[in-house]
Amino acid sequence: MPVFKLTKSLIFPNPELANNEGILAIGGDLSVERLLLAYYNGIFPWFSEGEPIIWLSLIHI
Repeated sequence: MPVFKLTKSLIFPNPELANNEGILAIGGDLSVERLLLAYYNGIFPWFSEGEPIIWLSLIHI
């Protein structure tokens, strides 16, 4: 499965599209609105300062 690149739009791909490692998307931001949308859909950020945000889906973990 491909890893999706997020833009400024407040949208995530379907969490079931995550790869076998649970990685769904990269990029985006950590705004309150995006975090709430992510958490509601079982998606969680993983990041280190200076690195792109990786979004993980718990469906595959």
